[in-house]
Parts: sequence; C-alpha cells; structure tokens
Amino acid sequence: MKLEGTIPLFPLHELIEMVVYSSVTGTLNIYGPGAPGTLYFRDGVLYHAEREDAEGMNALAELFEMAEAHFTFVSDVTSEAESLWGTLNDHLQTAQRLAARWRQLRAYIPHMDLVPLLLGSREQLLHRISPAHHVLFQAFDQQSTLRQLAQQLGWAEVDLAEATVQLCVDGLIELRSTRPAALTTPDQPSGQTPRSGSGGLFDRIRSRTPPPRSPTPAAQAAPQTSPTEPPAEPEKAESPDDLILKLLRG
Repeated sequence: MKLEGTIPLFPLHELIEMVVYSSVTGTLNIYGPGAPGTLYFRDGVLYHAEREDAEGMNALAELFEMAEAHFTFVSDVTSEAESLWGTLNDHLQTAQRLAARWRQLRAYIPHMDLVPLLLGSREQLLHRISPAHHVLFQAFDQQSTLRQLAQQLGWAEVDLAEATVQLCVDGLIELRSTRPAALTTPDQPSGQTPRSGSGGLFDRIRSRTPPPRSPTPAAQAAPQTSPTEPPAEPEKAESPDDLILKLLRG
C-alpha cells in the first residue's frame, strides 16, 4: 500500500501521529528541497529516521524544517537500524525545537559537509577569538567538515553550527563546500520498493466520492415528490483525516 500527499495540507507532526495511531508498519518518506528523508515505524512506533548522513533526532529535525514537501507512506518496509528511543511527544517537541534553531542558521550553513577555512594565520586570529570558541578554533584543520568536527569534539551539530556562524559573522573563517552540485530529488529513496499498489492519496479519496449529478431534462420534467414524503437525508461525507486512517489500516 502506498499513500501520497503534501506537507502543507497534512503537517508532518499530524502525519506521524496518524501513523502511530493506526499502529501500522512501514515508512513515511518526505521529499522536499535537497535529499529525501525516511521515517520508519513498526506497529505504530517511530524507531528510526534518516536523511543522507543524518540519523535519529538530527534527521527528524531536518524533515521538520521543510515547509514545502510531499510525502508517501509505504507499508511493510522496515530497517534494521534504530536511532530513536523514548516517547513520541519527546521526539516531536525536541525535533521541532531543533528545526526552529536550524532555520536561523541555514543562510550560513545549508548542510554540515562544509569545511571551515581560517581567514588569516592562527596566530593572527587567536587574540580575536572568544574564550567560548577556543576549543572549536583549535580543532579547525582546514580539512575536516563541520559534521566531522562535531563528532571529534562530541558537540551537538546545532551547537557547533551556531558557534561556527558566529565566527563567520566575526570575519574569522569562511566555509567551503565539499558537495557536488545539487541533483534532482529522486521519486523514491534507493533500496525501497513499494510492496503493493500505488496512487495519489487525494486521487484515491476523490475516487471514493462520486461527483454530484446534474439533473437531466427528464428528471427536471418529472413530477415532484408528494409533500407528505420526508426528503431523504444526504449522506455525510467522510473527512480526509478519516479516509487517511482507513487507508493506512488497509
């Protein structure tokens, strides 16, 4: 089973809550600017997130940064990796806080595969470095990426990014990208194949709801129903959320 939709219509935290509520197994794949990301669920439990080199909370936070994206849910796809532990509320709150911090940094640091380069000799710049940034400054080797530096120092990536941006603003370093030009976003993450039929979520919802019928000339000319007969009550249309839950549950 494969479902599709857009994040502006169905925010990511609502999608995650729906999958958890439905107690299903599969992947929620998010496609937006840059690389796609994948969330893995087992019986409604979110246990792994990945996006390029990022995993766990970092990957989940990156997906929450996407304001314009579309998603697919593919059932019965699993992963041996596990990078998220704890309650769903903790995952969502932490990821959304991280995403808010990253949004302030993306103009300087679009990704962590950037190499900081000193704008001058180490001796010339040392007296201009804040004591809070000495450890990071000494770790700059003109070769390591920001991601590698965060791993070497044991810093959270967002903390290292904030310190790096301050050094950029102070005119002490510049950042060089090690990535090739951005490629077109693929339609499906590598190594994942839907196990059953595909089709747009909203197309399937529309297919279940018959279009309103225009009265034919014969119907217009037909005699009116007796006033003693009560009019038939129209059927209530199901909401998109109800249909999504039905489709997730199969």
